[in-house]
Amino acid sequence: MWRHKPYDYSLSFIDLLFNMMSAMTILFVLAITMITPAKKNGDVDLDAQYVVKITWDPSVDCDVDLWVRDPQGKISFFKQKDVGLGHLERDDLGKGNDTYLVQGGKSVYVTQNDEVWVARGTIIGTYTANVHLYACNNAEGRKLPVGTVADVKVHMEVQRVNPILQLIGIKDIVLRNTWDEEYGLEWDITDASGDWTGMRDSSRLMVKDYLKPGQSGGN
Repeated sequence: MWRHKPYDYSLSFIDLLFNMMSAMTILFVLAITMITPAKKNGDVDLDAQYVVKITWDPSVDCDVDLWVRDPQGKISFFKQKDVGLGHLERDDLGKGNDTYLVQGGKSVYVTQNDEVWVARGTIIGTYTANVHLYACNNAEGRKLPVGTVADVKVHMEVQRVNPILQLIGIKDIVLRNTWDEEYGLEWDITDASGDWTGMRDSSRLMVKDYLKPGQSGGN
């Protein structure tokens, strides 16, 4: 006569415990995925410490460039966007690169003129941010000669991103002629935590050490 083997309830309990732990692990991973925000193209790096942004009238067909010098003398501009801990997000050519082709061959026009520089870390010392009027075009889209009066108004802002977002510097600048460089803002990082002091007008120029008037640098 066959006898049924006694059922081992301990195995059932172990299976149940294992399944519960697996379910909890899956839920934990899903929760982390939902909590962590995904970066979008054009968003400021979440690890950014400082941001410098310039904007100018989108109806003006002029190419304004942002130049930023770090305490080690390394300069970020359109020819060298990634330098040290600094990164120039985009080289805005004015109207020259405001049209984009999207899926289906449709053109999208962006009415915005701006450039953004991001510091992904900080170095103790002085940071300098200037603006340069690289070129302007006439109504027919032809490049105007160097030295042509343009009077382009540029708005500059400096923000500290971490630990909290703070607007720490603001300046309105007029670029009178094409190829002019104008003084922007300058500030000091005082310690390893990234604290700053002494926001003031810039005290140095940069463009003349890298470009000659009218030189095409890939811009």
